[in-house]
Amino acid sequence: MTMAATSTSSMAFLPSTSSLAREPVNCWMVTPNKSNFRKKAIPVVHPHAHPQNNEEHADIVKPAQNMNCGNGTMLLPKRRTIEPPPFRDLLLSKMSWVVAASKSKWTRPYDNIRQSKITLDPCGGKMVQGGLVFRQSFLIRSYEIGTDSRATIETIMNYLQETKLNHFRAVGLLDQGFGSTPEMTKRNLVWVLRKMHVVVDDYPRWNDAIEVDTWIFPLGRDGQRQEWFIRDLKTRKPIAKATSVFVLMDKETRRLPKFLEIMRRESEAHAMKGDPIVPVENTKLRRLDAERADHVRTGLAPRWRDLDVNRHVNNTKFINWIVEVIPQSILESHELHDVNIEFRRECGKDSSLRSLSTEVRDDLGDGEAKEGIEFDHLLLLEDGSEIARARTKWRPRHSGIATD
Repeated sequence: MTMAATSTSSMAFLPSTSSLAREPVNCWMVTPNKSNFRKKAIPVVHPHAHPQNNEEHADIVKPAQNMNCGNGTMLLPKRRTIEPPPFRDLLLSKMSWVVAASKSKWTRPYDNIRQSKITLDPCGGKMVQGGLVFRQSFLIRSYEIGTDSRATIETIMNYLQETKLNHFRAVGLLDQGFGSTPEMTKRNLVWVLRKMHVVVDDYPRWNDAIEVDTWIFPLGRDGQRQEWFIRDLKTRKPIAKATSVFVLMDKETRRLPKFLEIMRRESEAHAMKGDPIVPVENTKLRRLDAERADHVRTGLAPRWRDLDVNRHVNNTKFINWIVEVIPQSILESHELHDVNIEFRRECGKDSSLRSLSTEVRDDLGDGEAKEGIEFDHLLLLEDGSEIARARTKWRPRHSGIATD
């Protein structure tokens, strides 16, 4: 009975629930321990207490601080502020949980899909071989393949252009102008592609990872030569190689000025020395006789998205107009493995073009089987002005194609 009275008497001094909802209080009950009345502390914390200073609560607690219940039991309130855990601790705990979950053996719907354990660097690339060769890897996307689930020739040429610009950026030669060095920017000059020769050994498939190496060569007073080598990132098997010639163009006059000595010295420290990986033919491609062309396609027009930042048709789009005129029977039975293009004039948004081609060689290999076909090509404006000329080589689709 004494202990019951003690509890009732002591609880009478506790503040109401409404008061505790605004202020935390730790109340210590001091109770007698059997016959020797040794004091023992028992914490009592209201479940609805919240940290908040309140004068009303302070007035309630003060009279009870020295209150003696007369039977050896006293109410000794002790104020304490309960702080929430810091946000940083909460964030770290959540991150630790996520890391632990990722290491667990959870099964996901895509775990059984073939995953490529290859590290790619599509956003940067790196310099190798003493800082003279730029290397970048790519993954073949679904929108970069054709009807045979392989990358198209336009995709290959897009990778060549991308790595060229990233190479110049990596060595500090890419200034404010798109594809312009600092000295070129001062003179309002840009690079334009004059020649391009691409040889494809094997087109990569969708989801294949490839590695592109590129470097530059000085080219006397005419401009600069850029070369590329593409390999399979996993098997190291060669895929393609290419060489090109770039010249300068004045953005205002659209003319081709000479390659100045100061600009040559600007890139000389980053240039390779040696023979080209694809033989460069000094002779120009012969002009196709438009009156005797075997295949003609008219009414070709650039689309707005075909223009680049120099406001002319990007060189990678020309290959589509060249291939457009090839008969469908050859497109289905053969694949393009060699293309040599000479760009004669820039093409603007409002241009209207004709694409012409003539078959010039057949049965390139030994034996009775047909090993390949060659075409001469010509791109003309409607007024007869020459845009580009090219030669393409086609091989049967079974040639150079690995089977699954």
